[in-house]
Amino acid sequence: MSKLHKLAAAALALGMSAPITGGFVAPAMAVEKQVHYEDQQVRPGHSVSVAPATPLPEDAGADFDQSGIPEGWYVSINEDNGELTVSAAPNAKNGDSYTARVKIVDIDGHVEWTEVTFTVSEDGNADSALPPADSDGPQVTYEDATVEPGRSVQVNPQGDTNPDLGYDISQAGIPKGWYVTIAENGILTVSAGGDAKSGDSYTVKIKVVDGDGKLTWTDSTITVK
Repeated sequence: MSKLHKLAAAALALGMSAPITGGFVAPAMAVEKQVHYEDQQVRPGHSVSVAPATPLPEDAGADFDQSGIPEGWYVSINEDNGELTVSAAPNAKNGDSYTARVKIVDIDGHVEWTEVTFTVSEDGNADSALPPADSDGPQVTYEDATVEPGRSVQVNPQGDTNPDLGYDISQAGIPKGWYVTIAENGILTVSAGGDAKSGDSYTVKIKVVDGDGKLTWTDSTITVK
């Protein structure tokens, strides 16, 4: 169960209402502390991550409205700390932009919406560890998964998989005590540290390359039960 769903369950137990979005935008309610993000610039085919300028309260979780994401862009969020990662399409042009609507929900069911805009620029931020993706790269994705402390979980690739594909992972940011590997057939194995706590998570960035050298980046978030 994700942190947001745990918060919703707790709120309902208190007789509150804590709407969790799919595609629908829940109305905002008054909150004591506003959360905001600084707008960002990103290079075509690259990713940029931004954390809230004001940290999330410990009893709050983050999500985002998945409507309106431009074709070829990828967006993910860390529910625990609100860090948002946006990858611009490789064919995105200077001046193209995407405004992410981020929802913050606290234990009392209070909802706050905030926005952050990502604008494409050749001078924008880029994750230098990640080569740019190709617009016609392999259509492969991974599901998110959960794992117990000190144990492992495997995640299989989904979509247009075939024997000609090659797989690799970015080693950046792997938590201490965690181990992440990927097999030749694309099966991802993640072992959580023995001292990992419930709600800890790590998002694996996975590189998929086809026989023509076309590249796609995808990801899978592994959360500790």
